[in-house]
Amino acid sequence: MGPHDAVQIRRYINYEIDRLEIRYKLRSITTDNGANIKSATQNNDFGVRIGCHCHNIKLIISQDLGLWKKKSVLRKMWLNETTSSDEEEEPMIYSEEIQITKCMAESDALNTNVLLEEDATSEAESVTEDSSDEENISSEEQEQQQAQEKLNDIVDEQIFEDTITNDTPPGKIVFGMHLLLCRIRCLIILIRKCYLINEYVRRQAKADKTIQSGELVLDFHIRWNTTCVMLTKFIEHRRIIVDITNTPGKITNLKRSKCDCLMSLTLCSQRWEWIIILKKILDPFQSATHALSARNYATIAPGKVIVFELKNFLSTRNVYHHLENILKSQLLKKYTLYFEVKVTEEQSRLALVAAFLCPYAKQYLTVSDLKKAETILIQEYNEILRSEKLISSATTNNITVSSSNAEQSMESSIGHMEKSIDYLLKICLAEKPPVHQTTNKRTIWAIQQELGYYATRETPKRNFQSYWNLNQDKMPILASLVPRFCL
Repeated sequence: MGPHDAVQIRRYINYEIDRLEIRYKLRSITTDNGANIKSATQNNDFGVRIGCHCHNIKLIISQDLGLWKKKSVLRKMWLNETTSSDEEEEPMIYSEEIQITKCMAESDALNTNVLLEEDATSEAESVTEDSSDEENISSEEQEQQQAQEKLNDIVDEQIFEDTITNDTPPGKIVFGMHLLLCRIRCLIILIRKCYLINEYVRRQAKADKTIQSGELVLDFHIRWNTTCVMLTKFIEHRRIIVDITNTPGKITNLKRSKCDCLMSLTLCSQRWEWIIILKKILDPFQSATHALSARNYATIAPGKVIVFELKNFLSTRNVYHHLENILKSQLLKKYTLYFEVKVTEEQSRLALVAAFLCPYAKQYLTVSDLKKAETILIQEYNEILRSEKLISSATTNNITVSSSNAEQSMESSIGHMEKSIDYLLKICLAEKPPVHQTTNKRTIWAIQQELGYYATRETPKRNFQSYWNLNQDKMPILASLVPRFCL
């Protein structure tokens, strides 16, 4: 559809709302975090604006790890980081290359000045002479461009071959990861395009019972999680890839040029360690994206738990893997930006209470979060009483689920949401938190009585909707508040 400004987006949303006749049924709107869509939905005409967690994850991974950024951009970022870290000292490894680049830039400027002076004094020259001068200039520019490309290739190869140490700057590590992904993509493309290589890899994979994920695939730009899928399959094919790159002569009738190409793409053991670490970093984000993308979630409650576990994963450090720690530190900075700084207070408040009111998600909240959620619910209930808009009549209505559906939900011991969160905890190496026991204090406030009763209940083996349908008579006030927070 092309780029749209906030006014056009807002006009289109209003058109769709009127067409569907849901103007007075809106409670919230979930959007990505683009500046135009945020501007179009920042007021309360469409309900509370909730930023999409999946879009935030995409921004964190794609921007910080540079999965698809151009080499020139990452190279410039690394050079700026190297020179700005210590302006008085020259870079230890690449000082000559950087100096050559500066000299080439200075020579370009001198050549430009000379050409300008010659142009100013040669107004009487013929058209043929001008054309020949232009050809000479263009040929010189091409030669300089080719020299610059060769220099960049030398720098890239040196970065790729270097060993990661405690003094390695993050920009260089990200650039090295990008170069590694480029080599992986080149290798996969070569395998898939050459019939002899592809058939050999297929036969070997079929005979290898440890390969369960299928054939090698390429990732693509619009979906970052395809990179995780590509790495998973690539790691499973490790033995075969090492075999064809180290000894390509095993492939019958393969031309010498193809053998040379395979050998030029050989990956050493350290590069394989990089690949495994990168996949380890991406796995929790892949699992979180899958969990947040499911359609059978009743509320926004899982988002609170999933985002919290991602932060715990990025905050943990491994003393034996410096590369892993650097990547986690880089991602944690972007995580803080997109999931804490740019998230509105209203969205954080809704997510916390929604997680509290979800029987399964509640067990993952901290004690301070539980107290904060209880305070918010009591304040909300008191506000309703003051405004004389208590929706106690809602306690006599079902929460939009039929009895047959509730019975089916009760039959399944653990739903899709629980499985997704449990799997995320597993790959993040996190343990389930202990059940928070709260004293069941009985006071004159019915809301506090219900909170005490709800806090002491064990985690039920049923989903969100069936739980509140079965307990709305025991906790009518909380049941009436559920639709206000569990969007």
